[in-house]
Amino acid sequence: MGSLNFNQNAWYRVNVTRQSGQSLAGTPLYLDNDTKGSVSFKDTNSTVVGESWQFYIYNATTMTYVLRCLDSGPHSYLATTSLNDGEVGADATTGHTTPIVAKYPVADESIFWQIEPWGDGSYYLYNLLNGSDWRLNVESTSDMDMDSNITAPQTGQQFTFQEMGPINNYDFSTYYPYPTSTATASSSATPPTTHSPSPSPGLSTAATAGISIAATVLAISVLGLLSCWFFRRRRRRHLPGLSGGGGGNSSTTKEDNNRWAMAGYSDGTASEMPGSFGTRAELMSSQAKPVELASGSYSPASQA
Repeated sequence: MGSLNFNQNAWYRVNVTRQSGQSLAGTPLYLDNDTKGSVSFKDTNSTVVGESWQFYIYNATTMTYVLRCLDSGPHSYLATTSLNDGEVGADATTGHTTPIVAKYPVADESIFWQIEPWGDGSYYLYNLLNGSDWRLNVESTSDMDMDSNITAPQTGQQFTFQEMGPINNYDFSTYYPYPTSTATASSSATPPTTHSPSPSPGLSTAATAGISIAATVLAISVLGLLSCWFFRRRRRRHLPGLSGGGGGNSSTTKEDNNRWAMAGYSDGTASEMPGSFGTRAELMSSQAKPVELASGSYSPASQA
């Protein structure tokens, strides 16, 4: 095919220049709790479901794809993983990285592929995780790796695609990112950064407003009580004759009682007259008695 125009509802066979008569084949998931499978180049066989691949467009602007194999299922994708020392392909040229099919989360960028032309009708593939300097490669043994030797010509990196037939399967009609909580992602994947909110110190706005309102109500109540107290005190000072506890003017009440006592009245409670006045008996005894004269007559004595 001269230009890329994949039909998302079609299966494709993937061939490579280096291995004539072979096609890219994926397996069912059988590793790491059935979350991973292997990929390699096998002899082309139209009855092998592992040779059927879907190119699902993930981002039409950047022309980024996810690749799915019929034998691996709709929830797994062509991805890459790191190799341990001693494993096949674990050398400096490959960067210890090999392609697999896996249930990887969307956080693992190894599942996102870009396809670029060589200019001769064939294409090379690289993923977003490893970058364009590392390309999907087929070795002479039909094993696969990610190769940094990208100077043309590279027959192990020259891929062509052949449409095989319609998919017509709802499970392959959309993209299913595998849940992050159960996926076993590549060790080189970068997980999304999460941020924990920091608690803000001090009282909340609502608590501060409540305290302000309570203080205002308390101040108003105190002012009201003081106003009532001053009003009652002022009223008692201007109403003579009122007695009793509670802050009445005692000097005013005593003066009023003295006036009534001088007039010969009593309020029925006092036994003695206040001030310098004595009882009626004392007033009478303070007057001088008549003094008899030698001549047998008398005259009133002068008051001392």
